[in-house]
Amino acid sequence: MSVGASLTTVVVHEAGRPRFVRTVQAGGDMLTAAISDELGIEIDAAEAAKRDAGSDDDLAHRAARVVELRLAGILGEIQSGLAYWMHQSDRPLRRIVLTGGGARAGDIAGRLALLVGAPVEVGVVQSLDAPEAAAGAGDWADHTVAAGLALGATAGGWQIDLCPPVKRSFRFTGDMARRLAVAAAVVAVLLGGLSVRSVLALRGERSALAAQKKTNAAMEAELADLDHLRRLQADLDGGRRRVQAALAGDVSWPRFLDGLVRSMPDGVWLQSLTVQSGSGARPAAGGAAVPVASANSGSLQIAAIGLDYPSVADWLNKVAADPALANLAVAGLTQTGLGNRTVVNFTSTANLTPASRSDRAARLTKAAL
Repeated sequence: MSVGASLTTVVVHEAGRPRFVRTVQAGGDMLTAAISDELGIEIDAAEAAKRDAGSDDDLAHRAARVVELRLAGILGEIQSGLAYWMHQSDRPLRRIVLTGGGARAGDIAGRLALLVGAPVEVGVVQSLDAPEAAAGAGDWADHTVAAGLALGATAGGWQIDLCPPVKRSFRFTGDMARRLAVAAAVVAVLLGGLSVRSVLALRGERSALAAQKKTNAAMEAELADLDHLRRLQADLDGGRRRVQAALAGDVSWPRFLDGLVRSMPDGVWLQSLTVQSGSGARPAAGGAAVPVASANSGSLQIAAIGLDYPSVADWLNKVAADPALANLAVAGLTQTGLGNRTVVNFTSTANLTPASRSDRAARLTKAAL
């Protein structure tokens, strides 16, 4: 990753071949301009404060904070680009090499290592003396890419050439003709051997195919003999489904009534109880009943008498706790005389929940297996 004055360039390579390139329109000049704008100082002073970010000076500390804030956006774009490449290539990054003068602004190496999850190191130019200070070129860390291109141009006598390759001319000689004839003869022999092997292999495949067809015919005949068993299994499955459909909405009345009586308060007694069960099944194509999962197994209507209004309220609190009932409500509250005292007549309605259903369908299905 090269952080320059106005551009930050990221190149992912494998064995020296570029695989992914990403360019971000931001660099060291943007950080300097941000320091100048935020702190209200000249560009030269902002550049000096950026380079002295590690000192104890107050201006340098403030400049370092500005740099850290602006680096977050740049590093975020770089991290998203590298994450995209790693997702597409399904390969992790082995390391990241930082180059360019802008790479020394803030803790780019540490923050990038945390974002990407790969070691980050600063590029170092080896086997070269430091640039002369009088030349004003800066450190080699600022010119790593240029130094690498220059060294590559002199190593081993090769050079970077973007021009088309030069066509070579040659003369067709007799010796070359003899060599081509020998090569052609060898190729012909090889092709002939391959042709013979291909014919023999084709014959073997045909024989294997004929044997497999005979085996398939024998298996089909055996399956035809067992067709009555398949029909019997289909009849059993149909009968099991009909039983399940018929018992889908079956209510365990003993358990339900026992739970209702146990949950009733002492100050309330029943006059009448009317229950309507849900069907629990729906018709399907062909007239067969199919079970339907429903939270409503039926409805309940009760006519009751309470000693007083608190007894009716107690009815709502205790009976509503019964898991077999839902949406419990009371209505038609009237005071009437009973003997020498006044009582409250009321009606109560509720829905039956799946907890009220019996397990007969499951037991019958298990017994049929």
